[in-house]
This record gives sequence, C-alpha cells and structure tokens, in this order.
Amino acid sequence: MSTPRFYGWTLLAVLSTIYFLIIGASFYGFGVALAPMIKSMGWSRTEAAIGYSIFALSMGIVGPLVALFIQRFNTRACIFIGGVLTVTGAMLTYYAESLMQYYIGAGVLMGIGVSMQSFLPCSQLVATWFVKKRALGIGLLMASGGLGAFIVAPTFSALLTATDNWRYLWFVIAICGAVGAVLAVIFIREQPSDIGQFPDGIDPETVNEEDEQSSDTVAIQQDWKVGEAIRSSPLWIIVFVATVVMAGVTMVNSQVVLHLTDMGLTATFAASALGIQGFLSTGGRLLAGSLGDRFDSRQILIVGLVCVLTGILILSVADTVILSYLFACLFGLGFGMAVVAYATLLANYFGSLYFAQIMSVVGFVSTVIGASVPVLAGFAYDWLGSYTVAFWVIAGFAFVSVVLSIVMRPPVYSAESVV
Repeated sequence: MSTPRFYGWTLLAVLSTIYFLIIGASFYGFGVALAPMIKSMGWSRTEAAIGYSIFALSMGIVGPLVALFIQRFNTRACIFIGGVLTVTGAMLTYYAESLMQYYIGAGVLMGIGVSMQSFLPCSQLVATWFVKKRALGIGLLMASGGLGAFIVAPTFSALLTATDNWRYLWFVIAICGAVGAVLAVIFIREQPSDIGQFPDGIDPETVNEEDEQSSDTVAIQQDWKVGEAIRSSPLWIIVFVATVVMAGVTMVNSQVVLHLTDMGLTATFAASALGIQGFLSTGGRLLAGSLGDRFDSRQILIVGLVCVLTGILILSVADTVILSYLFACLFGLGFGMAVVAYATLLANYFGSLYFAQIMSVVGFVSTVIGASVPVLAGFAYDWLGSYTVAFWVIAGFAFVSVVLSIVMRPPVYSAESVV
C-alpha cells in the first residue's frame, strides 16, 4: 500500500496563493493608489499617508486578537472572516468621497481583514506542518508576497493608466480578498494529525538519532508560552529588528513612488521600481528559505539587514535610473532575507505551538511603531521639502539592528523561566 502524498505541500501552495493575493493587492497596491487619490481628492500627502498608517497600525494592533481567534477557533475561520472584512473595507474605499470613508475602509476594516488573512494564520499553519523544512516553507510563503508586489504594482499602474480611475484598484483588492477567503474554506487543514499525517510527512518513529543531529540550524524543541518568551532578550532583539524592517517597508511602499517622481523620474518608472524591489524581495525570501534549514538564520538576518541599510541610503540620493534600480535590488533582496530569517528564528527559538501568539507580540510592537513612519515621512516632506532626513533616520536604526543581531544568541529554556 503506497504512502499518501504529504498534504503539507498542497497546503503551502494554497497558503502562498492566498498570501500572494492579499499582500500583493493590499499591502503593495495601496502605495500605487495613493498618488492618484491625492491628485483626484485634493488631499495633502500627510492626510493620505495617515490612511496607510491606519491600515498598517490596524494590522499590528489586532495581531494578538487574531492569534487568540486562531487558538479559540481555527485558521480557516480566521482567513474567511478576514476576507469579508477586506472586501467590505476595499469597497467602502471604492465609493469613498471623504477622508473619513477612506480611513475607515482602507485603514481600519481592510487593515483588520488583511491581518486575519495573511501572515499570522498562514505562518502558523506552515510552522505546524513543517519542522525540518520550516525555513523553506516560510520562505516560499513569504516569497509569494514579494511576487505579488512584482506583479501587482506594475499591473495596478497599467490599470490606472488605461482607466484613469483609481477606484478600480480598490475593486481589484476586494476581489483578491474574496478569492482568498474561498480558498481557505476549501483547502485548509489545521494540522497533520487531522488527516493521519506527520509534520514534514515524516513519521518521528522512523527518524534515527543521526538524522536528528544532522542539521546545522538551531531549533529548540521546547514550546515557549508567551509569558515565558517575553522575558527572553532574544525576543526583544527580534522585535527591534522587525520594527526596523517594518518601518523601512512601510515608508518605501507608501512614499517611494512620490519620492522618485520628486527626483525627476516618471511615475511609471517609479511604480516599476517598487515592483522590482518586490520581485527581488521574492528572491531574498527564497534564498533565505533555501539556506535557513542548513545554516543559522541569524547570519542570514545580518546579511539581509546590511542590504536594507545600504538600499535606504542609496534611495535617499536616487536621482537616476541606475541608482533607483540599485536601491530596488538591495532593499528588496535584504527585506526578503530579513523577514524570513527573523520569522524562522522566532519559530526555531520558541517552538511552533504558540508561534502565532508570540509572533503577534512581535507584530503588535513593530507595526504600531512602523505604522507611524508614513505619517512622519509625509510630515517631513511637507515641512522640509524632501524625504532625506526620514531615510537617514531609518538607516540609523537599521545599523543598530545589525549590531544587535550580531550579538544575539539563542534563548535558554529553564524551569526558572516559568512562573
């Protein structure tokens, strides 16, 4: 009798499709929609950036609640209900005639919906279904988001050029949210044991001691609870790193099209640069995923952060096509490597059982702080006439994150850490 095919790979393909649709359309498409909305509605850049910040802030603030929802119910219900909210928020923005409609629709409702449809539920499933191939699974999942940026940003720009109507972009976002919800209902299985399988498709009784010790990565078998993890210094280093990465990507996604056009480049090229950095982030995620199960993800994280730092510095002076492409390549590659590396480190250091809850703490802090960046960057532009100071500040924090990652070591679990 043949062994049934491991369902984890099918599930990963479905989760990657959902992640591609939701992150590609909402997280990256939002940035493309901002410029024509500002022109059409007569808003200031600060007013428009507030909507993006509310969106990012909503995603982070509800993270702990999303994790509790997953624990109380399941990931399938989480993604489905998130889809309902994403569709509702996007359609409210489609019909928006005021800032308040925009803030509630794109900011609050869509932010909550995207949080419920994207990283927390999808990564919880990957961490549950994969152990030996965890970095690869997380890398493939997150690579789909980068691929979404590469495809969606120029596609949205082309749609905008063809229709000259930014409202159609929000209609497409609503469709993507609906498709993600339907896929979740049809395909998601919560854990391998539900269908008589094991993580990675490997029966633990067939694994010998030599195989267990063959990995070069650091994977802690103890599942830390949230209260235990928050008393561990490595968690807070990961929080700081995630905050810097989030600050960088929210600023880039919301301001780079505006910045590059200010520097004399065309809007079409600026959108393509945003897409290129998304595409390179896909390569970075795949690279981190392929290497993360064989090497220490901390080293991969350091390399990624150095690329992010260098990319932001180049962006601050990018007034040519070559410099813009160089920024897009370095920032995209570094961002992709960093997000996969710190997510993998979190699962390896603190286990998979409470992964969504611990990750929600990371997401809450990093997103709440990172969400303020578009507003501060917009304010800096309105006040100083450029984004240079904002870029330099982010670059400084990126340098600190590199240093902290170098000195970080795996946490040590002990009975004394439990109260």
